[in-house]
Amino acid sequence: MMAPLLLLSGVIAASAAATVAMRNFSRRRALFDHPNDRSSHAAPIPRLGGVAIAAAMVAGWAVAAGLGYVAPGREWNALVSGALVMTLVGLADDLRSLHPASKFAGQLLAIAVVLAMLLPSPLLTGWISAAIGIGWLLAYTNQFNFMDGSDGLAAGMSVVNALGIAALAVAAGRADIAWCALILAAAAAGFLWHNIAPASIFMGDTGSHVLGFTLALLVIFLIEAGVRPLAAVVLLAPFVIDTMVTLVRRWARGEVLWRAHRSHLYQHLLMNGWTARQVAWIYYAWGVWSALVAWLMTLTAYSGWAENAALVGAQLVPATIVARLAARSLPRLDHQIQPEPVAQRSDQPSGIHAPGQRGHR
Repeated sequence: MMAPLLLLSGVIAASAAATVAMRNFSRRRALFDHPNDRSSHAAPIPRLGGVAIAAAMVAGWAVAAGLGYVAPGREWNALVSGALVMTLVGLADDLRSLHPASKFAGQLLAIAVVLAMLLPSPLLTGWISAAIGIGWLLAYTNQFNFMDGSDGLAAGMSVVNALGIAALAVAAGRADIAWCALILAAAAAGFLWHNIAPASIFMGDTGSHVLGFTLALLVIFLIEAGVRPLAAVVLLAPFVIDTMVTLVRRWARGEVLWRAHRSHLYQHLLMNGWTARQVAWIYYAWGVWSALVAWLMTLTAYSGWAENAALVGAQLVPATIVARLAARSLPRLDHQIQPEPVAQRSDQPSGIHAPGQRGHR
């Protein structure tokens, strides 16, 4: 029992220490996220925290493999290789601000590496299923990128989502998937200590790319392990629903969908007086609810469309609550306090854009 606890504690500590190192490095090299007219933070903030997350996570996976918790094979090779390529894509964007087409090409390269490692796969057989898998990885990677717009939001949701994935993996008898998810949660938690409002460092595209991509890939592994696809996807429902609601609302208003904006539900919460910490906890609670719904879908023996619809419909409860909160301002906060000195990143996508396009907060 001590060895697993020591491994996870070590990953948390390594991530936290590496985050401090990357913060100091970013300051020395002037690698900052500078505030602009869409920003809520007032001072430049270091933005290479994602390097610390990726390094701690991959190192943790390697140690887990050495201890026998994870057996290196088709899935493990795909997970590590894809995460490394996606880390490099995000890092290149953080350092050189890649053209959207170049970033999209990098994302496709990471997916191609994963497919090369995974195939033949019992799930990704045929052009249709492969296309769905590719679309899912691309969509959620970019959705996660768009949602990294408030202190502690993306990192904390990574912890919640990864713990939910681990629980479903254990239920499916796949301890190896559970270990990979737990190590991801530990790496994100170590970074979160420095990213919760007021953040002293941002994860950058490096972090949002590798975390979003890895969570999406772990969901595919869950489905391969026998978890109902609907249940696996429901785990990540908060970010998916927020992004889809934003897309539909902007399309209905006739807006150009790939332009930077501040139309996400979490952004409305911030603009209406909720603090970054409050917004983060609202989404954490939504993530826990989604995990409980996914767990119920996994444990319940049913296959009827009505039961599925009822459980998926349960996501309307938190979504409606968040939407109502986002539409209602807080008089006690509006016009009485300044935005938190370190709140949202300025150069990270914050809505529905063309794949890989950088938005503003």
